[in-house]
Amino acid sequence: MFGKLIRFTLGVVIGGGIGVATAMLLAPASGDETRDTVKGRLSELGDSFRQAQLEKEQQMRAEWEEKIKLEEMREREEKHETARTAKASANGNRG
Repeated sequence: MFGKLIRFTLGVVIGGGIGVATAMLLAPASGDETRDTVKGRLSELGDSFRQAQLEKEQQMRAEWEEKIKLEEMREREEKHETARTAKASANGNRG
């Protein structure tokens, strides 16, 4: 299964490289302009990736913090329930 995935990924990377090389060779703009365009697009792509990564990190952190809060609430409720049960048992033993 992983062999197919690796071959597919390698094919995509090689195909993308060939496509970029062909586009650069056949581009109507000069080499400098093409390089500047490619650098700009790669920079934009990197910025988009970093932004998406930051947003996902913030989402995961918020989910994690919410889970921690829920666990703390459950622990407090269990302690209160244990205390209530103990108090009720103590009151029942007196009567």
